[in-house]
Amino acid sequence: MNFIAMVIALLIERLLGDRERGREWDWFARYVRWVHDSMPTTGSWSGTLTVLVLVGVPSAVTGLVYALLGGALLSLLALVFSVAVLVYCLGPRELDAETTRYINAVESGDDARADQLAHAIGGDVMPAGGAARNRALAEAVLLEFNDRTFGLLVWFVLLGPLGAVMYRLSSLARRDVQGGSQDAGYTDAVLRLHGILNWVPARLLALGYALAGSFEEAITDWRAYGERKSDLFWQGNLDLIAATGRGALRMSDAREADDGSNAAGLGVVRSALALILRTLVLWVVLFGLLTIAGFAI
Repeated sequence: MNFIAMVIALLIERLLGDRERGREWDWFARYVRWVHDSMPTTGSWSGTLTVLVLVGVPSAVTGLVYALLGGALLSLLALVFSVAVLVYCLGPRELDAETTRYINAVESGDDARADQLAHAIGGDVMPAGGAARNRALAEAVLLEFNDRTFGLLVWFVLLGPLGAVMYRLSSLARRDVQGGSQDAGYTDAVLRLHGILNWVPARLLALGYALAGSFEEAITDWRAYGERKSDLFWQGNLDLIAATGRGALRMSDAREADDGSNAAGLGVVRSALALILRTLVLWVVLFGLLTIAGFAI
């Protein structure tokens, strides 16, 4: 049922485009404050306990509701619930539509709009323009695909709605602590949880990028990353995705003309967008085959 719900949710996501209405997460900031106010602030485990409550309680409630709807007579309700949860957790902004708008803004000469969209996708640290920004944006697209879509799908396939909520809340918590204003223990616990949850999706996505792009270059960059990394096992997921994605796009071999305009090197952004779409199709097919094999067994 998880695979069927995933396919329906992805189709709905495509139909919705970049509409965020109904998928606001403003309540999360209030929930974080309430949890912090309710949990102990002293002790070596306080940060970890806060994160477990922050992510675990909504996830457990979601899993309980799904379990209650899991009976034979309520299987349709369980499917509807799964689709609704997954659609809500995806994004919330649709990466394909957002990247396409960036490309259109660059091509139309709307530099202010292009800069705004570049920062919306890649964060505050983005080059001012030109080929450097387009290369940085292409890499950001590869990373954002994991956070907005792929990592969520992996945990949904594994644990259903519970997994989707767990991954999304950990992702929101990670973004929240990137400002650096939270307690160090809590920040470390958030980053550790999200890193652990991302370990499997990051490697599946890296494999998908290799299969959907330039395989030899992607695997070479994957191996090079493995030889030089010194992080703990749950760290470095984003570096692995970025390294393999760059190899899959052959970015190190790209020699597009750079005339100093914002359109210089825009082709690599289009290539990144095409790569994530091919990778998504690839893994949806693979998930489907695994589901069929499970039923056959």
